[in-house]
Amino acid sequence: MHNYQDFIQALNSPKLLRHEPLAKHTYFKIGGTADLFLSVSSIDELVEVVRLAIKHKVPYFIIGGG
Repeated sequence: MHNYQDFIQALNSPKLLRHEPLAKHTYFKIGGTADLFLSVSSIDELVEVVRLAIKHKVPYFIIGGG
């Protein structure tokens, strides 16, 4: 398990969900649980979140387009 505290504090987003079932967000309603889940609403927001993830060494995976 990663220590995400610094990342969470830097992100400071009320949209950030912890231990989120990915089945809620996929067409076929399948998927495990994400340690952290964030839905972004713009490219700029996505870029900022990825930059913070890299800075804080938080692994990330982008899903979408479904």
